[in-house]
Amino acid sequence: MKNFPPTIRWLPPLLWAGLILFLSSRPFLGAVEEPSSALYLLRKAAHIGEYFILAYLAARALVEEGRLSLPQAWVLGAVLVAFAAGDEYLQTFIPGRSGQASDVLIDTIGISVALFWWRASGRRRERREKNPISQSPKIL
Repeated sequence: MKNFPPTIRWLPPLLWAGLILFLSSRPFLGAVEEPSSALYLLRKAAHIGEYFILAYLAARALVEEGRLSLPQAWVLGAVLVAFAAGDEYLQTFIPGRSGQASDVLIDTIGISVALFWWRASGRRRERREKNPISQSPKIL
């Protein structure tokens, strides 16, 4: 999102966070009995995925281009974990839902993987920019 003003860059992560809050504020309409193992794993994978996407979008908004610094990653991670905890807390007020600390830990996995991936891809991008000759196609 090069050359976009911050208000535009922050729109995707804010909309995604709003979607997370909207979906988690809806009463749970699933079965009352204990879910199957496959369904349980699918739900937990969805937690990881939704927070991976949120962290990716937030990192992209925070760093217009280049690498996310380690302090930026820590602060952004802490803010997103606090958001996840707040989301779980709000679910305690929704009929059929319950906030669980284990879900915050699972959300933290998605956040951590996204921020680690963003930092690692930024390092690769920096290396390519410093040494463009080694990245050029070879002519036979």
